[in-house]
Amino acid sequence: MIDRPGPAKVLFVDDEAAARRAFARGMRQAGFDVETAATGAEALGRATQQRFAVIATDLRMPGMDGLTLIRRLQPIQPSTAFVIVTGLPDVDLHRDHVTDRSIVSIIGKPWEHDELAATLRNAVELHRRWGPVEPGDLVEPCCYSILLIEANPADVDLVERFLTRTRLASATVDHVARLDDGIDRLRSASYDVIIADLTLPDARGLDAVTKLQTAAADAAIIVLSGLEDDALAVQAVHLGAQDYLLKTRVDPHSLERSLRYATERKRAERRLAHMAHHDDLTGLANRASFRDRVGHALARCRRQHTVLGLMFLDLDRFKRINDTLGHDSGDAVLRQIAARLRSAVRESDSVARLGGDEFAVLLEDLTDPRAATEVAERILGALSLPVEIQSGEVAVTTSIGIALYPDAADTVEGLLKAADGAMYNAKSNGRNHYRVATPEDDGAARVRLRLEGEMLHAVERKEFLLHYQPQVDLRTGEIVAVEALLRWRRPDGTIVPPRRIVPLLEDMGLIGRVGEWVLQAACEQLRVWRESGLHDVRMAVNLSARQFDRHDIVSAVANTLAAAHLTPEMLELEITESTLMRDTKRANAALAGLKDLGVRIAVDDFGTGYSSLAYLERFAVDVLKIDQSFIRTSDHGLRTASVAGAIVGLGHRLGLDVVAEGIETSQQLRRMQDEGCDLVQGFLLGRPTADWLPTWGLAPALAEIPEQTEER
Repeated sequence: MIDRPGPAKVLFVDDEAAARRAFARGMRQAGFDVETAATGAEALGRATQQRFAVIATDLRMPGMDGLTLIRRLQPIQPSTAFVIVTGLPDVDLHRDHVTDRSIVSIIGKPWEHDELAATLRNAVELHRRWGPVEPGDLVEPCCYSILLIEANPADVDLVERFLTRTRLASATVDHVARLDDGIDRLRSASYDVIIADLTLPDARGLDAVTKLQTAAADAAIIVLSGLEDDALAVQAVHLGAQDYLLKTRVDPHSLERSLRYATERKRAERRLAHMAHHDDLTGLANRASFRDRVGHALARCRRQHTVLGLMFLDLDRFKRINDTLGHDSGDAVLRQIAARLRSAVRESDSVARLGGDEFAVLLEDLTDPRAATEVAERILGALSLPVEIQSGEVAVTTSIGIALYPDAADTVEGLLKAADGAMYNAKSNGRNHYRVATPEDDGAARVRLRLEGEMLHAVERKEFLLHYQPQVDLRTGEIVAVEALLRWRRPDGTIVPPRRIVPLLEDMGLIGRVGEWVLQAACEQLRVWRESGLHDVRMAVNLSARQFDRHDIVSAVANTLAAAHLTPEMLELEITESTLMRDTKRANAALAGLKDLGVRIAVDDFGTGYSSLAYLERFAVDVLKIDQSFIRTSDHGLRTASVAGAIVGLGHRLGLDVVAEGIETSQQLRRMQDEGCDLVQGFLLGRPTADWLPTWGLAPALAEIPEQTEER
């Protein structure tokens, strides 16, 4: 028997009960074993009784703050990874016990669920790699470059002599006597450490620390002072110094220790600052950092009267990748998407990951508003090629919303809201394209939000129904099948077509649940018709990607057929090209199982996706359904008509039946007859209706189609 590791244990410390409840609920759903504590003392008690992979703590708590708690927990839990969860905009981490290795991340409040879960997973991975922390592990021996700013020759000689008596004897020391001379050196050279006195000919007190911090943000600063003043020492650390040494107490050991620890603290500060402003997974700016950048950019635009563009991107149906291939594959895709986004914009533009599969781009100094749409087109092009991951290739597209300053809004919140609304409009109108925000978009976003609320009630109240549309055999003129089409009857009696329903159901994660109902209801209706004496008819049902990806799809279909007392050949399942191509190996296995069961398989909307002869030969399918866009454009000339004819020929050479969708005119019907198409469906032959009762024999006589075409 294989011993599989259980969920990673996480301890969350926060004095706010609501924060503890939210953390525990969300992270348990993400797969962690969570315990919580309300105080530092309670956390210490838990830590003496059991080991934790990660301990996450708030900073400001009564009695014992978060940093003090971490210092006291480190000896008890030497290989634990620590995460700071805080709502403070400025985090003071200039403390002796903070090292580059103890705190692995900072998460702001309120947190994004996915971002917090990803951070904890990374911390767990670090915990698994770490062994107990030994004192010698903090800093590896190296050759330091030191700038010594000291006016007293005796103290200069003392520092240099002490260094020769330590393991840092190979350090290089540059000496200047004045602060201005030191700042001049920093303009042309970089140093690991700056050792500075607070009493200099051209500077007194903490002014030296402030100026050095500005001149050399990456260097560690050690104050070497003759003033024994605890308040002054604390102020120096708060202004950016990493240590405060007294000249009267310094010796070789304390100097070496101070140099090593100061560089470690500085490295920790830089890493923490980077983590506070960047996404751990992709390295892009995070939400907080992006909002700051937009705010600064807006201020410049107002002064200079320039144009700014803000783009909001959401990957289309990305949840399917995580659900089907796992979060590791999803993370690999996100990293590649981030790299492609960076390559598609200018160096001066900012790209951020806002959380999950949401990204944003800030475009500054636009000479023309149309430049933003050009960037959007480059991004769509950059994402058009499949993404290669360990398990194969996956296709990823994105929907983009663009908001321009000052046309769309003149505040950070206004621009983000406008871009978000435009993105949803792009997603609602077919995905994989962009939309520029307009004043009408705000109303559309409100409508969508209301529809999402109504959709949740529709699922619970079973407000969905099916309409049925006949398929006619062109050789005999007989109705041989019907396709079940989803509709939503709202409480006011309005019937909503699938074009507006399906994207919402997919985005809300409800499509699988509703799709199962569609399959069951369609099979039950076919049973009723057959019991009424209507035989030799198939029921065609669209299978959602979420249904098709179920590991038990074959048994689910078999159980549905058995419950309706139907044989498998009475059912035809329609699956889109894009669903089949997401994971071809898994798709082929599922199709083989369904074929063994005896149901017919149709490739829906053929011609709008991959349209590859290779995959048609590989997959076990029976029917090609020509997308109605090719039927409608066939009226405009021989070139577009020949596409539909070519698909008919391709299908026949592979031994497949071919169905033409969207037949609305007699001319389209005759053209498909001439091409040798097998089956047709469309308004000309019968409109979808809920109370349709098939009249077997020849299809009804051709009728004139109204000028306003209804939705399928």
